Amino acid sequence: LKKHPFLFLNCLHAKMIVEQDGEEFDAERGARRLARYWESRLNVLGNSMSYAPGTFPKPVRSDYRRCYERMLSVLGDLDKSDEDRADAQRAIDAIHREELRAMNDALEEIEDRSLEIFNPEEHDDAAAAQALLDGASRTMSVNSNDELKLQFWKVDEMVAWKSASRLVNYWKTGLSLFGPSLQHHRKATL
Repeated sequence: LKKHPFLFLNCLHAKMIVEQDGEEFDAERGARRLARYWESRLNVLGNSMSYAPGTFPKPVRSDYRRCYERMLSVLGDLDKSDEDRADAQRAIDAIHREELRAMNDALEEIEDRSLEIFNPEEHDDAAAAQALLDGASRTMSVNSNDELKLQFWKVDEMVAWKSASRLVNYWKTGLSLFGPSLQHHRKATL
């Protein structure tokens, strides 16, 4: 749960219980209802049918996004208790940690694939220059601060691979427009 605090929403039964309270979800009451539900299900269907294949479907990204947005709203709601806001902050921090790890893994994979593709003996000077630009943009992406990476992640529908690719393209465009000084000074100069 520390790595993926919203896993409970993958279960249709948990979603049903959570959604009964609407926006005012009471975790304690929901947990009691969920426990009663599973006890009843076990009594009626038995052990093998209660946990049959398909009972726990794969996660749906829209559920993940909705819960993330709900945590952000709890975090910004001054009417919520300090404990609720602290819980929301812990959940958001856990998600950010995992998504940043996934983005860094994607950037590493982009780097690995580009090294496999480029053979300097088979390319001319223009291709070598392009390879240098690509390498610099990947390096800048890897070295970007977490805040910038998370901005790209949010824009790209919380998909680490898409945001990593967009971040590389962002720096590649910047280097094309402003030259190598962008890489060294991290600011655009004409």
